[in-house]
Amino acid sequence: MRHILQRASVVENIKSLGHTILNMNDASFNESIEQFSEVLFADLHAKQPMNITNAYVKQSYGSKYFYIHLIFETGLGTRDCENKEQTIEMVISYDRFYQVPVLHFRVDHKVDYASQYTAIDIHPILQTPYVVVHACETDNMMSPTNLHGVEYLKLWFALQMTMVFPHIELRGRQSSKTISERSNRSS
Repeated sequence: MRHILQRASVVENIKSLGHTILNMNDASFNESIEQFSEVLFADLHAKQPMNITNAYVKQSYGSKYFYIHLIFETGLGTRDCENKEQTIEMVISYDRFYQVPVLHFRVDHKVDYASQYTAIDIHPILQTPYVVVHACETDNMMSPTNLHGVEYLKLWFALQMTMVFPHIELRGRQSSKTISERSNRSS
């Protein structure tokens, strides 16, 4: 209970500083994630041949999460290895502390990613170690925006990919200029 009260206190402090942090809440994330998964299947592109080998939305303890497993057939900023096939496992969930979506991922030892934006953490739902993209700057990176639901998730995901896996992109209605501008602000 004390932990929940501390989180509520942090959220109130952030609000008192004039930050708008609720473009997406837990309920809107849960309502939007399945539709977002469909958008991701249609709009996810990479510079190299890629296969989505597993993807699903599940619910655990009242929160939904989206799991996706990607296999790339050729190099993605690889380290020297005989086997060129590479995998990335991603889990998109909602962080109740920061009140934003969060990207957790695992990569095989051959995939490079931008580590300046990441840390190792235990996934709060799956309870296994993952690399996590820092959620603390998401509000700053996404502000100001009037986007909600799936549109918010599309912009958020595109920014995450720009920061961590620049060879993967989400194509769609969001202009690349807007994504680049927001990405440069978060650097």
